[in-house]
Amino acid sequence: MGELSNYLDIALGVVKEGASVFTKNISKFNQLEGNIGREVKIRADRELNDLLIKELSNRSLFNIISEEKHENTIQKKEY
Repeated sequence: MGELSNYLDIALGVVKEGASVFTKNISKFNQLEGNIGREVKIRADRELNDLLIKELSNRSLFNIISEEKHENTIQKKEY
C-alpha cells in the first residue's frame, strides 16, 4: 500500500499545481486556438498539458502518454 500511496501523492501534487496555475491564469487560458470538427482546443489544453507533463517528469519516472501532444515520453520503465 505504501507504493500506491506514493503514486497518489504524486498525482495529487501534480493536479494541485495544475489547478493553481489554471486558476491564476483563467483569462489567458480561455482563448480558442483551434476548432476542427469536434476538436475544439483552447489555450488551457496545451498549457496545462505541458505543465502536467513537466511536473510528472520532475516527480516520477512514469511513462507519459498524452492525448494533447504527439510527442510522448516513453522511458521504458515498469510503469
